[in-house]
Amino acid sequence: MQVNIEALQNAIKNDKLVQSTWHNDATRAACLMGWLVDGARSVDDCVTAGWPEWLVNLNISLFDSCPADEKDRFALGLALACRGKIIPETVAMEHTARCLDRCVGYIGPGDEDWRVECRTVVANTVTTLRSGRWLTVEEAAGAARAAGAAERQSQRSDLIDLLRAIPTEVA
Repeated sequence: MQVNIEALQNAIKNDKLVQSTWHNDATRAACLMGWLVDGARSVDDCVTAGWPEWLVNLNISLFDSCPADEKDRFALGLALACRGKIIPETVAMEHTARCLDRCVGYIGPGDEDWRVECRTVVANTVTTLRSGRWLTVEEAAGAARAAGAAERQSQRSDLIDLLRAIPTEVA
């Protein structure tokens, strides 16, 4: 798995790490995966460089939805963890859990059924991830249903994108 930490560090230093775009030729800026994998302009490029597709998609979803003031630290932490041979799944689980913790704010404090269900699903998903396992197919389907309700009610599509990106266990 190609992890070009030096390119990422230079991008951070020169304010060239951006969210929500692979490459901007005009500004010479790129996203997390665009710096970690030399010349990557798509998920397929990252997979060719040895990254699991699910991890690329999860990284994109998490990186694009993380607060701008955390993006540099998040990107560098992930790159160093992967290079240090820490199990990428463990890192991805914790980053996903932390991001989901923040999603509770998107749901809001009301007591409507959809809000209660979403808060419950997010809390259960975080607990599951922090226990060291991915969601079962049934748990992921429940999370997607709850996220769909949240998306329809709150107009926040990033929540459902995040929950859909969480991989499920392999049978």
